[in-house]
Amino acid sequence: MFGSRAPLVCLMALSLPVCSPSQEVLEEWKAPDVVVVMIDTLRPDHLGFYGNEVETAPFLAKMAEQSAVFHRAYSTSSWTAPAVASVFTGLYPTNHGIIEGFMAFKRRSQRGIDTEVLPLNQLPKEVGVMAESFKAAGYQTFGIATNLNIGSEIGFDRAFDEWKLFRKDDARKVGEQIQEWKEKINGEKPSFVYLHFMDPHMPYNKREPWYEKKKNKLEDSAAKYDSEIHFLDQEIEKILTSFGWDKDGLLVLVSDHGEEFGDHGGTGHEFQLHSELNRVLFTFRPPGGIESRNIYTNVSVVDILPTTLAAAGLIVPPGLDGQSVLSLIQGQKDAPLAFANRTLFAHRLRLVPKPEHLWAAIRGPWKLILSEDGIELFHHIDDLGESQDLADENPDVVKRMLKELREFQEKGFRSVEKKSIAPDASLIKELEALGYFEEEE
Repeated sequence: MFGSRAPLVCLMALSLPVCSPSQEVLEEWKAPDVVVVMIDTLRPDHLGFYGNEVETAPFLAKMAEQSAVFHRAYSTSSWTAPAVASVFTGLYPTNHGIIEGFMAFKRRSQRGIDTEVLPLNQLPKEVGVMAESFKAAGYQTFGIATNLNIGSEIGFDRAFDEWKLFRKDDARKVGEQIQEWKEKINGEKPSFVYLHFMDPHMPYNKREPWYEKKKNKLEDSAAKYDSEIHFLDQEIEKILTSFGWDKDGLLVLVSDHGEEFGDHGGTGHEFQLHSELNRVLFTFRPPGGIESRNIYTNVSVVDILPTTLAAAGLIVPPGLDGQSVLSLIQGQKDAPLAFANRTLFAHRLRLVPKPEHLWAAIRGPWKLILSEDGIELFHHIDDLGESQDLADENPDVVKRMLKELREFQEKGFRSVEKKSIAPDASLIKELEALGYFEEEE
């Protein structure tokens, strides 16, 4: 079983077929609580269990020892709203329609400089989200987010019984809020819980005692960033241990995108799709844990929805871009072969000074990036930092991957409704602080 709180027969050993428990079954048995922890802006190579020299997250490392750890997990964007929408829906941004988030910009005009806030796309009602699946199965649903892009304007609060959005608050605020719901969460019904932490996102705080000042500006920014990870790690530990989810919860840890510290000449998570932004944290721990398993098969955040539903014994909706990766988690011998010929995609949109699309395709050891400036090709296994463009030396690989990307692009973007946001001084200030601000040249 998945521990003492996972009685459903279809959950045994994480290896039996997917089934859909009826309401009567859920009332008779106690299905596991399912907890998805989203860590905004966390690049995995800053974690010891992903190869960093220093372990910045000892509690997460402890959880990793009881989890499947995906070392080649990739986001669908380098921008929060599209990436999280992919986690929620199991779809690429082109398919769920969320290709932008809150962004303020200054537009030069004859009157001077006007500050505007870009309109937001809204999740279409016909696109299902993870919380809906759990709610339909009899779960109670709880969500807390600390990024203003993860709010009701886009539709991220859909199907949550309790939902709270904080604008750039730290993990302690999340902990305080979830404690207020503890009696409800510990009720008769199992709970689906989504926790979105913002701490590693700029502006970085100097978290004592983990921060040590560096002379170099970029190195100092990275030191602050790492101290935020340390701080967040201990706050996540408090929450998970308080509810017992570190022992008997079905626990998914993921990040939406990474962060750049000069890797390709930039900072933050601006308009690019290299590994420091595109590669993400993804660990999966069933209740009671498993023997640690390091997985080096390419997977995407679109796989999180089908995998989580399947592991909880729920029906996986048809028509998803993602696939359940339970066979990899189970360690089935031939499982990697089932994913070997799969191509993953990523997209990023920039609207100022003019609309521009950035694309990435990942297949086997190769990653292709397509922009208005041309094509780049990287061997992302041998060259994890994507520093050597091999496009000229591998024209056949470029041709094949470009063909696949073109076929993906030809499917087009889902048509969605937009919601206009009236700018106010407080919102503009928050967007500036978060780096969600651009100016026309």
